[in-house]
Amino acid sequence: MKKTLLFLLLSVFPGFAAPAFADDAVLKYHVINNVSITTISATQMSIKRVMTDLARDDSEEDTIVTLLPDKFGVRSGDHESVYDLTTKMLYKIDHAKKIWQEIPLHSVPLDHEHMRQVMGKRAVEFETITGTGKYTKTMSGIVLETKDHDLDLDTIYGSLADVKSAGAMNLVHRGPHKSFESSRGPLVEFTQSDKLMPQSLLKSYNDFLVYVPTLHPDVEKIMGVSSKPFATLNYKTDDHCGRRTDAKWALTDIAVNKGAKLDPMPAGYTPYFTADAPLNAAFVSAQKAGPKAANYADRIKGFIAQGDRMRAMLAQNEMAISLTAEEARTQEKLSFGVLGLPEDPLTSDTMSAVTQAQSKLRENIERSNETLKRAKKAYPDYVYLLDVYRASNIIATLALDAAADQPFDDKSFVKALKMYSNAVIENPWMASAYALLGDAHREYGDGLFAWVCWNTALKLKPDLPLKAKLDKIKATIEKDFPEYF
Repeated sequence: MKKTLLFLLLSVFPGFAAPAFADDAVLKYHVINNVSITTISATQMSIKRVMTDLARDDSEEDTIVTLLPDKFGVRSGDHESVYDLTTKMLYKIDHAKKIWQEIPLHSVPLDHEHMRQVMGKRAVEFETITGTGKYTKTMSGIVLETKDHDLDLDTIYGSLADVKSAGAMNLVHRGPHKSFESSRGPLVEFTQSDKLMPQSLLKSYNDFLVYVPTLHPDVEKIMGVSSKPFATLNYKTDDHCGRRTDAKWALTDIAVNKGAKLDPMPAGYTPYFTADAPLNAAFVSAQKAGPKAANYADRIKGFIAQGDRMRAMLAQNEMAISLTAEEARTQEKLSFGVLGLPEDPLTSDTMSAVTQAQSKLRENIERSNETLKRAKKAYPDYVYLLDVYRASNIIATLALDAAADQPFDDKSFVKALKMYSNAVIENPWMASAYALLGDAHREYGDGLFAWVCWNTALKLKPDLPLKAKLDKIKATIEKDFPEYF
């Protein structure tokens, strides 16, 4: 009887009889990184400007690359990154702290796009200053030559229209050794292993080259078409913003079809969002249920009973930017109670400042700022909310300055970031504040953290117009940076 039952089970569920694993490969590399940094700026992590005259980051470590048909992982010590190519998500894991972070893969080319814009503008400005009036763009952009000045265009690949000239960079074969060389010398050198990988892993291997070693996209594509992974890889990058890298990868072992697995969210690990502890606590809280419409309504009713029109108005506005429109609408009748209270000039001016569309006129922004400053002084318990609008005025002013070719005001930008951050620390469910914080970071180059903010905003308030904007950004990124997808 037992044998018959077992036979039936194996017939119905043949997987029971012969467990099979999808193709996989585990590659072990010894990696040496020599990074020199002359100037580095950081805003998101510490929310402050950091300047160093000279710094070095030299590391030598063993790195394990795990390839699966739909994802790959890279682990060095306790730090691991898992790239899911199906869901287009990146997971960063710290095994020592038992934490993980989820990030859309789109954030990587989003930062790349910003760097293209910055470096492209810098290149054009240099040409204007030197009077050369021309540039040489090689193989979609390895080197930009203007007189005696060179710019490595890895960071602005494709930014200068579609001008291409493959003649300035060549792939040179010297036996098993291959080198990409320009007139300035070798840029990337590599040899290939004599071991083959399954065909099903070629895409994830090529994506590994795109995301991790940070090579030029054309180089990545050529290296990624082979069934043989690289055995050695030496390359140099220079982002011309003060960071130079000289990296060496050496293959020490490769194993194929060993049943490898990748767990982007290990059991018992907790999610994290930012290294800034108070801000991270806010993001964590935002994942849990927050105040309902009734909670905001009770506060508004209390202010109405006290005859406090300003605080009633502010509480009502906070409800509107924290809840979905449908949830907030359930308390719409409270507006009549608020409007029925005695009005004073400060309340009237503040209401205009927080409800009007963001002005693009400098005089209107300055007038709004003065009102908000007076309101903050008179109502210190609502500073965190009023600062959301104050921060948006600062960002609008920076945009006007940029349009007028004025120097970028770092201090004002960091001040705006602090205001947005303090707002969500005070009320972790204020959806629009997360969205605005993300917009600010996106505008000035931190696409990774921008996505963290945007995702949180949409989780709290799915009806934000932000969703349509993100869908458009994704479509544009995937079109402009196909090598990442």
